Formats: sequence, C-alpha cells, structure tokens
Amino acid sequence: MVRFYAGMGVVWPMVKAILHNPFIRQSYKLAYSLAIQKVEPFLRDKYSPMMAKCQALYSGEALIHQRSNIVWFCWLQGLDNAPLIVKVCYASIQKHLKDREIRVIDEKNWRDYVELPDYVLKRWENKQMPPALFSDLLRLQLLIKHGGTWMDATILCTGFDTSQTKETLEFFDVDLFMFQYTQPGSFKWGGIGNWFITSCTNNVVLMSLRDMLYSYWKDYDCTLDYYILHLFFTMLREEYPSEIASMPYGYAVQSVALGYNLGKQYNPDSWNRLISKVSIHKLTYKVKEKVLRDKDNYYYHILSQYEV
Repeated sequence: MVRFYAGMGVVWPMVKAILHNPFIRQSYKLAYSLAIQKVEPFLRDKYSPMMAKCQALYSGEALIHQRSNIVWFCWLQGLDNAPLIVKVCYASIQKHLKDREIRVIDEKNWRDYVELPDYVLKRWENKQMPPALFSDLLRLQLLIKHGGTWMDATILCTGFDTSQTKETLEFFDVDLFMFQYTQPGSFKWGGIGNWFITSCTNNVVLMSLRDMLYSYWKDYDCTLDYYILHLFFTMLREEYPSEIASMPYGYAVQSVALGYNLGKQYNPDSWNRLISKVSIHKLTYKVKEKVLRDKDNYYYHILSQYEV
C-alpha cells in the first residue's frame, strides 16, 4: 500500500500531517483523508471504463430476475462464537421476520451457496483483504445468485408495528434497495449503507459492482480505499440512473442513530420516539468500556429484550 501511495505522491504529505498534528488520533484521520483525495480520482479513472462494458454485457443477456424471501445473516466465525450483541440481533430478526427464510452464513458453509474467484480467496487467505471487504464480495454474490436481503450481523429489528411499517416492509420486496445518507428532499447524493441490501437475482447494478470489485482485487493485494464499494456504487449511479433512482427511500441516519447512542441513559419516552422512526437499526459490536459499565443504558435495555 505504501508503494502505491508513494507512486501517487501522498506519502510525504501524510507523514507531515501526522508529525505536525499534536492530536495523534486526529492526525491519522487527516492523513487518510489526504490519501483518499488522491486515491479516489485514480480509482475512478482506472475503473470507470468497466461500467459501460458491464452494462453492455448484462443488458444483452437473458437474465432471470426473481425476488426472494431469504434473509442472509453472516458471522464468519460462527454464531456460537459471536459477541452477545450479534446473538441478540439475530434473535430480533427471528422474532420480527418470521415469514422470511433466515440463512446463517459462516466460513464453513458459504461455499454451499456461492463461488468466489481463486484470486479473491488467495487475497482473503493471505490476510491481504480485510474481513469487511471479503464480506462485501460475499454479500453481492449471494444476492446476485439467490436474491433476498442481506442484513449485517449487527442489525437490530424492533418490530414493524409503527407508522413506518408499510415503508419498512417494502425494503424487503423490491428489485434493489439500500439505505441512503442523502437527506430527505435533497438532490445532493450522500451515499449508501451496504449493511442492508435487498436485491432480485442477477441485478445488473450489483453484478457490475461485483465485477468492478473483482477487477480491483485482481490488480491489487492491499486496501487503497476501505470504502471502495461505496465509491464504485456512486460511480455506477451515472451508468444506471433509473435503476438506482427507483430504489425506495430509506434515510440511513435514522437507522444508525441507536448505534451511536448505546450508552445513552434509558428512558421509555425517548426510546419509543427513536424506534418509532424506523424498525431497522444498525448497531455495532465494538462497544466501549464505559457503555459496558452502565447497566441503565440503551445497550443493556436491548440485551434485556432477548434471551440468548
């Protein structure tokens, strides 16, 4: 990675940013942002020609597009070895999505459902590919082949009996959906969250996204941009404007709010206001020590709702 960054002329500016900033945690973020300013235009130029090729390839094929009621839930180390919050999230999905077929994926059984190229597996086995980016390819391939909904292992369901019911359930029964960070009513693109994806089989947007990621990992053995999936998806908006514009709207900020407030003191009124806005919540398993010390916060309230 340093070799590639050096070729783009960003190593020395990154080093200076770290050395000159007394707040070391901030300096790392600044250094990374400096790298991304160079990396993203480079990746755009390098992989943008693939978009038209993918569209020409897949628009000419007689592809079968079928929706599915499968929910894909993945913890590669196995659910028995998952953190408690992951087990609670799984229990919430079982409780509130009883009409869906929930399939748990781990490193032992994913090959029963899909195949990945040898060079991708080599990157993964050699620890050149972070688990999250391997998971990106796995979720895309599962959805392309089988359809359904991918839900990250840290997504909590709080029921579908609120004013958001109709809209939320629509997120499961469409040809393509991801939560968006674009503000309601805004025309400024804010990006997507890849932690919840619904797709029909052989969705051309996801197939193009997958192929661009495949090409990247064929070319590189390191992570030049951790959010490369998001970058490529943003690029594909230009190639598939109607397909992406037709996605139902789900405001991601409402779904991540609970995850950012796990340490907040539990209050029934504020809790009910929060979950009335959305029924799907993206949490995190990286819970801070101070959150674990306080037994009266949202985190422990969530744990108390399920026996696992």
